[in-house]
Amino acid sequence: MAILASDFLTRPYNDETLEYDYDTHQYYMTLDASFNNTGIDLVELWQGEENAQFYLKLISNVLYTVILRFKDEKYREKTLYYLSHSKKARKALIKLIVDTVHYNHSGGGFMTAYQTGINLHEMKSLRIEPEQFVSPIANEIMKNNGLETRYFRQDFIVEYDTMGVEW
Repeated sequence: MAILASDFLTRPYNDETLEYDYDTHQYYMTLDASFNNTGIDLVELWQGEENAQFYLKLISNVLYTVILRFKDEKYREKTLYYLSHSKKARKALIKLIVDTVHYNHSGGGFMTAYQTGINLHEMKSLRIEPEQFVSPIANEIMKNNGLETRYFRQDFIVEYDTMGVEW
């Protein structure tokens, strides 16, 4: 069985919202789409287009890492295939990226994970848990779209002969 025909993309694609990187097998949001969906001018905030695009790639890296942590390692390629070939997953990724831009902009999010977590005045350590890398809203988006499960809701076969070519 394959991904449902009504949900299946024959191959990942670029548009005005997302671009796909065939080397990392990840979607990244475009700068224009980020501004249109969040109202936050990342180019101004990050002092340049290159920095802002790097930030959006970092967001995608974190989101893919968070999603992949729910799956067993043997499902890594299958998960990446699903994320690149499912219309539903693509829409969920857009929502997740938008939410993560807002979450990080408001002071939370994965950027805190890059801090030491050590209060030097009190010599105490603050453990940052992976659940805190994304907002509670993002966790619900993943849950509602089946991205936060150990197994897939539907069984499908990955066309491994197209790995690296189509996805």
